[in-house]
Amino acid sequence: MKSKSPTLRQIVLFSALLLVAAGAQAQERLEIIKDVNPGPEGSRARPMASDGDILYFAADDGVHGLELWKTDLSDEGTVLVRDIHPGTGDSVVLNPFRVEPDAATLGNLVFFIADDGVHGPEVWRSDGTAEGTWMLRDILDGEDGADPDYLTAFRGRMYFVASDRPGGTRNREIWSSDGTPEGTTKAFELNPSGSADPTGLTVIGDMMYFAGKGERRPTCATCLWRTDGTLEGTEIAAAISTGASNNAGRRFTHVDGTIYLSGATSGSGEAPNHALWTHNTQTGESARVAQINPDGFAVYSEITPFDGGVIFRSNDGSGVQSFRSDGTPEGTVRIGDPFSESGRFPVGLTVVGDRFFYRANTGSSGTGEIELHVSDGTTEGSMLVRDLRVLGDSFPSELTAFRGLVYFRALACRIREPNCLNILGDNLSQAGLWISDGTSEGTRFAEGQFGQSLPYFLTRFGNELIVQAQEPEFGPELYRYFPPGGSTTEVDIDVKPATTGNCVAIDDKGTVPVAVLGSAELDVSTIEIDSLRFEGLIVATNKKGQRQCRKKYVDGDDWLDLACFYEDDLSRWSGAEPEGTLSGQLEDGTPIEGTDALCLDH
Repeated sequence: MKSKSPTLRQIVLFSALLLVAAGAQAQERLEIIKDVNPGPEGSRARPMASDGDILYFAADDGVHGLELWKTDLSDEGTVLVRDIHPGTGDSVVLNPFRVEPDAATLGNLVFFIADDGVHGPEVWRSDGTAEGTWMLRDILDGEDGADPDYLTAFRGRMYFVASDRPGGTRNREIWSSDGTPEGTTKAFELNPSGSADPTGLTVIGDMMYFAGKGERRPTCATCLWRTDGTLEGTEIAAAISTGASNNAGRRFTHVDGTIYLSGATSGSGEAPNHALWTHNTQTGESARVAQINPDGFAVYSEITPFDGGVIFRSNDGSGVQSFRSDGTPEGTVRIGDPFSESGRFPVGLTVVGDRFFYRANTGSSGTGEIELHVSDGTTEGSMLVRDLRVLGDSFPSELTAFRGLVYFRALACRIREPNCLNILGDNLSQAGLWISDGTSEGTRFAEGQFGQSLPYFLTRFGNELIVQAQEPEFGPELYRYFPPGGSTTEVDIDVKPATTGNCVAIDDKGTVPVAVLGSAELDVSTIEIDSLRFEGLIVATNKKGQRQCRKKYVDGDDWLDLACFYEDDLSRWSGAEPEGTLSGQLEDGTPIEGTDALCLDH
């Protein structure tokens, strides 16, 4: 066999190993997880979902087609789960626009959409093994399949939208499953004579909300509904039309029990009286907050929680701009100035701490270059971050909050383009991974990557950032990003809070209580509960599938703490006396870690 010269990746990895061996600080780099399909075609690897310890992704190894894979981020731990569609045909069905998740997890199971070449697109489940991977139910016989979507974990079951009727008579309703064929049934039927077309399934507290059509609907074409998972517990939450299109169901979000949504009271739901509404999930009261464009058409999209309220984009007649709202008419204001470089036509509103990033047009005409912008929620605090391509658009995309910064894909140069921001000195098109803290000088090309890494599908997995990228010699594969230094924020924890002893018994018979203590430096509401691990244990869930965590005052100071119960699971436990360690991350991706005294009841 002809020997190959070392690739850039191999050189980078070798250099990194030398640095680590010498005791140097961790080097920033992209490192391939596994070369699933060696060669220029690559595997088209794309992250789908994780259960906290395992990342499931779709990939094509050149032999089996696009199938379900899993990884623990090691080469040997990256394996094909099952060849669902035998041969080179693809089985995994992915959302082409990545608006809705491609998969969802429930306990140690992952639910996803696949086509085995016989039954069409149906919902499948997997426990990470070939024998534990199967189709839940052939909901619609034939190669067209049930066309499912909106996979949502709720009350210990997986809910999704699917159709059991073919062609023009398709009846899209909400189904649910416990992971077994016999436990996969239609949850309820809102519109037996037609199609409910539910969209935007969203869990808030112990209820699930969605947009849909009932058989006997009131004035709204597609109302806001709520359900406890049963027909008897399903009702119209608000007679607000969220719009008849499938896209409309994604136009609402919630902040502290208040739903913000784009809607109207007319039958069309898309008329000039379209407005921003709120619905209080506790009182059931709804209110029209603001009508951005009373004389014209305005859609309220990318509604995103921010600073106790929301930000969104809409058109007030002067062009598409960013807005913010605290849920009141007077507190709903335009952020962007249409005649300044704060950016017109904002896209990809991404919150990082007390600011949000987006891509937008620069210049007063709104037809200038598309570059990265940042805002603190005010017009004067909204600005262009940096012009990455002087002679064209850098077109930032894949904006992702991670460790207090925004990571994104952008284009810096074109071949032989004069005066471009040439990163590696090869004067080639520089489509790569970029990082920004919101300042021009703090916006940079990530080190340790290749000239055209072409990053896609930026995904946070625990304390890691995973990205699809490709080297010159290889096609798209999954890479792991290593930030420089890899610093972790230390937090205070209390094992068995409000007790005098810290002795616990690990015997599969109960739970282990541990609290993260809040402080002036730590707001516990910014902790991602799903990321928390105490010596390998995960946060326990109740019968409704809700994580058993509660914000309360534990240590007697004025700062709220986060008290959680962890599953007493011998198979996960990795602890030993005299200390126990808790790890996790904040919403911005910053890793946290804390220790407390620990003794074991043997």
